[in-house]
Amino acid sequence: RITVNDHVGLPTSDRDAYTFTTDSVGRLLQFAIRNENGEADAKLDGDVKVVLYDNQNNVLKVNNQGVKKDIVTSSNNDPSGTYSFVGLAPNSTYKIRVEPATGEKTNYQLVLNLEEEIATGNYYPNIDNALTTYFSNKAGWQGKSIETMWDRIGGSSAQYGQYARYTGGDIWTKTMPSEVLSIYQDISKAVLGYASSVNAGYAYDEGYEPTYGAHSGIDIDTDPNKVVKSATKGKVVRVENHMPNGYWIAVDELNDNNERTGRRWWYGHLNGAYVQPGDEVNGATPIGLTGDGQAPRHHLHLAVVNSYNASYGWNEIINGKVGNYNSNVENVLGRTVSPLHAYWKYRNGIKE
Repeated sequence: RITVNDHVGLPTSDRDAYTFTTDSVGRLLQFAIRNENGEADAKLDGDVKVVLYDNQNNVLKVNNQGVKKDIVTSSNNDPSGTYSFVGLAPNSTYKIRVEPATGEKTNYQLVLNLEEEIATGNYYPNIDNALTTYFSNKAGWQGKSIETMWDRIGGSSAQYGQYARYTGGDIWTKTMPSEVLSIYQDISKAVLGYASSVNAGYAYDEGYEPTYGAHSGIDIDTDPNKVVKSATKGKVVRVENHMPNGYWIAVDELNDNNERTGRRWWYGHLNGAYVQPGDEVNGATPIGLTGDGQAPRHHLHLAVVNSYNASYGWNEIINGKVGNYNSNVENVLGRTVSPLHAYWKYRNGIKE
């Protein structure tokens, strides 16, 4: 943890740079720019911008609040910051630069904190940068948390690029970043063995919601009688027969230490189950067959609940249909997480 008091814009060209190196494990960078007394939520003398660079001077993250507000990232112990923390690779050098806004000057206090180890893996470690870049031109989305961006990035089927299907009514049509699309491909390949089309996105799908409510997961197009495999390591906790709506299987995700991660994966619209409650599965373990008896709309409904509580059945992943569009979306977001984000966390060993 480093605390530095300094100033920028005095003289006008003045800007500050701080270089630091991580140790042999990945770290989570949390930082704060506050007034010179370190007072939370106190106004700065002027607006500043914070830029994070890697050792090749590539920009990894840019944060600026405006209106002379302090800039505070979240941390694992305090998730309430304006911006999410940043994952850093092991044995790597980084630079943070503090710049004044044009014509501005201010004294400030900078706090840098390298928190606990980041994920055990290195699966798209700079995904935050891709997300913030994607949303940088979306009105009303600048400064949103990374968690919120993850929820929205796969919200409309039209955002899945070459895998988009049934895009009528979708308002968000810009293809998601290539890194996120690759994560979708990896999920589809893990579960079905191939990258398939997306019939409906998660929570926000504007074309889906008016008829069915806010979608609790993503719908992956399938042919009938294809083997469905578990996307993660875990333990089967529910197998429910809701024909003709299919079999529904819930798997509590486990990490490499056989600890629960706080995520439960649901696989729905299946034509049968190969597993029963209590069975342990690994990624690629066959759990059932596609096809729910309602052709021609065969698809796999993939949803993830963020809870350490025992499952109370498939009602925990019902669509949000409690009122208007916004309330329906919020209802789903309060119970579930984006399968794309969940898989990224799983591959990186991150618990809820």
